Amino acid sequence: MKLIVEKKSGKVIGGTVVGPQASDVIHILALAIHQAMTVGDLQGFCFAHPSNVEIFQDALRSIHTY
Repeated sequence: MKLIVEKKSGKVIGGTVVGPQASDVIHILALAIHQAMTVGDLQGFCFAHPSNVEIFQDALRSIHTY
């Protein structure tokens, strides 16, 4: 998973999900873009454990905000 985030605002503007279970995760990315969500908004989500959706949480952790 790769997230594309606007540096100044932290808004999610795009991303890529690749893999056999990509369809389990892509809806979160689509929702984030459609609702103009920021990384901070998404970091407040509760992701199911264990699940494939946790990859989204890992991608969020990799984003460095300044």
